[in-house]
Amino acid sequence: MQDAVLSVIVPVYNTEQYLEETIESVIVQTIGFEDYIQLILVDNVTKDNSALICKRYVEKYPQNIEYIKVKENHGPCSARNAGMSIARGKYITFLDSDDKWENNAFEKALA
Repeated sequence: MQDAVLSVIVPVYNTEQYLEETIESVIVQTIGFEDYIQLILVDNVTKDNSALICKRYVEKYPQNIEYIKVKENHGPCSARNAGMSIARGKYITFLDSDDKWENNAFEKALA
């Protein structure tokens, strides 16, 4: 994906039990994930299986999902900044790895 409309940055740290639901809430957006959204998953030195979940989604959506791993955990703000360094969207938003969006959240925000 060259130019996303929206980049979603998710700092990931020990949330394997919620992470798939979080990622899926971005993928099912009514504006069209594959055409409009860049999802950036930032591994904040997670100690559970969250990294494996992230990598599985990158394999499934290589054009839309990027995975980066920071060397040291300096908190979610640092992870968000790392994600911003590769964001290509006209707009940037943040989502915690244990939260989720309503299916039409981005459509409403862009309107």
